[in-house]
Amino acid sequence: MRLVCLALMIAAPLVSFSAMARPVQEVSPEDLESTSDVVCNGRVLSVEKMGVQRTVAGVETEEMRARIQVLHCFKGKVPAKIELDYDASTPREMERGNAAERIVLKPGERCRFFLKAAEAPYRYVNALDGSMDDAFAVESLSLKEADDHACLKSDDARKIALKFAEAEYPKFSFDGESNVFCQPDADGGAVWIVTLHELPYPRPRYASIFVKGDGTVDRSHTSLQD
Repeated sequence: MRLVCLALMIAAPLVSFSAMARPVQEVSPEDLESTSDVVCNGRVLSVEKMGVQRTVAGVETEEMRARIQVLHCFKGKVPAKIELDYDASTPREMERGNAAERIVLKPGERCRFFLKAAEAPYRYVNALDGSMDDAFAVESLSLKEADDHACLKSDDARKIALKFAEAEYPKFSFDGESNVFCQPDADGGAVWIVTLHELPYPRPRYASIFVKGDGTVDRSHTSLQD
């Protein structure tokens, strides 16, 4: 999981850094949902190379096509099976250590897809098609998530964080204000980072709570800071 340092998240817009220290502008599932024609959960049936290479945002890519069984549709109307055309970094780009966040799909895995319509009624591209970092338009579903589990919204993440903090830090006095940031993860669902401040304000103590897309709290990164 890629995590941004807390100081950066509090002081700046949603920007993180790839493995090669390249700034990556991030988008929350809510942003993606509003710009997508279709939002659905699906199981990858097959993945194949289309034999076409092109340059996208300065990166050498090869066109891929995945066939997907739709498990549940949240937005738009789709048939039971659809196709997703997307670009993957070529082996040569990967050998160069290219830091693009590209979609990677494997047969059998379940994902949440944010899609835009393509030329055929059953064929789609991802909502970030043409971007160097389009992996955020596909979220892997955890084993805990049902086939019809929707993406976690910011308000729900805040409620989960508050409930967790009240149970874990009973002496912590909340001022009712919180900062909520979304950290998309190319290897899984988005993570919401909720920062809760203590009364009286300003006081140096705050709780940083990481809420995963399946609604559980990531205890390995959650902490109370003095």
